[in-house]
Amino acid sequence: LLSCVHGLAYRQATGDIWVTNGGCGGASIVTFLRDGGSTLGNPTYSNAGASTFTTSAQLAHAENLSFDSGGNLWVTTWPGGQIRKYPLVAGSISETATQFITAVSSPGAIDFDAAGNMYVGETTETTEFSGKLWKFANLGTVGSPDISTTPVQLQNGVDPTALTFISGQLWATSL
Repeated sequence: LLSCVHGLAYRQATGDIWVTNGGCGGASIVTFLRDGGSTLGNPTYSNAGASTFTTSAQLAHAENLSFDSGGNLWVTTWPGGQIRKYPLVAGSISETATQFITAVSSPGAIDFDAAGNMYVGETTETTEFSGKLWKFANLGTVGSPDISTTPVQLQNGVDPTALTFISGQLWATSL
């Protein structure tokens, strides 16, 4: 199912791992369900628990993904410049995107802070240190986020390829 992994996210509510396959054909997003009998504190996984969430035909070039504080799945696509929201509906992630943000031309890395704000890294992959870091404000609540479609540029001249928050501080990897 996997041939060129670009990103992964851990779904805390279920203990499942979600992986983007980066537009290499076949599955574009794969889920690995936590094996039965394992606990959230000590999860185990196997290929038997793997399934395709979307294919390349449905979602070409899935670059990275993250879950917001409301449990919704957000996926960046590059090229194509979209950030897509797949909502949590009755405990499951919908296979139909309900929001498309196109304010960033080459979105890649994505993560959320404790307040529900979304951070997106933009890289060109052709010119070093030409990327940007963007913040999309949460206009809703932590439990029911409503992400603005208008970002604020936080930094220029960076190439963030992965983002994560540790103890409230944003950390990034770069090209």
